[in-house]
Amino acid sequence: MDMSMQEEPIYTNTEFTTKGKKEKKNVQRKKVVARKCSNSYPYWCIYIILCHDINECASGTHNCHQHATCINTVGSFECICGANFTGDGMRCEANFCAANLDLCQHNGTCSDNTTSYSCSCDIWHTGERCEQEQDHLIMTTARIWADARTYCQSIGGDLATWGMRNTTVRNLIVANMLQTRAAPHYFIGLTDREKEGVWKYIDGVPVTKNNTNFNTGEPNGGLNAHCGGLNRASGYAMDDLNCNLRQSAICGRLLL
Repeated sequence: MDMSMQEEPIYTNTEFTTKGKKEKKNVQRKKVVARKCSNSYPYWCIYIILCHDINECASGTHNCHQHATCINTVGSFECICGANFTGDGMRCEANFCAANLDLCQHNGTCSDNTTSYSCSCDIWHTGERCEQEQDHLIMTTARIWADARTYCQSIGGDLATWGMRNTTVRNLIVANMLQTRAAPHYFIGLTDREKEGVWKYIDGVPVTKNNTNFNTGEPNGGLNAHCGGLNRASGYAMDDLNCNLRQSAICGRLLL
């Protein structure tokens, strides 16, 4: 007798309760298949196959990207990239800039990186999103360096630093704010008071040839010459000045 069987699926991926009604379940699936028991006899054999779903998301066996959400499905899973990321779920790349057109303010340039973004601001703005405007003003009342710094701090700023490091800003300040005045020197936020000969800006940025414009032969030390300033006689190049002499000063501040 030929007992070989031919499979003819009648129901596939259909679920039944004990009452014979259809019911959707994630945990258990019943697959009903009808097969001919033999070509020689007109009988049908009914097989019920029980399938148990494995939750890859819960078990951690999925391959979704770290910035994707794993969603369990019957017999499989899906990966969906999170907000501000794009990709197929198994690979998600930052998409902050395209998804948030106004992320960088005041015409700042937005750039995506691996996990976030960064904004490149123009010379008059700063902050994570270029949200803070910064400017400079001249302290016309002559004060010693320490008192000049106190004054700048009282108006929400400090002695000028970033504007002195940036050649473009420094030249604009000289052309538009200093050349019309008669003061011989202007204190800025530059000093070697902590250690003789080691100059740095008061915001902690060390001095380099690229972020200063000391006049030829300067700084040359000298009695109490531990405070930086711009010298009118040398075309407003930087000079080391006596901290205890009364001078005008340049303040830098953020406008919130």
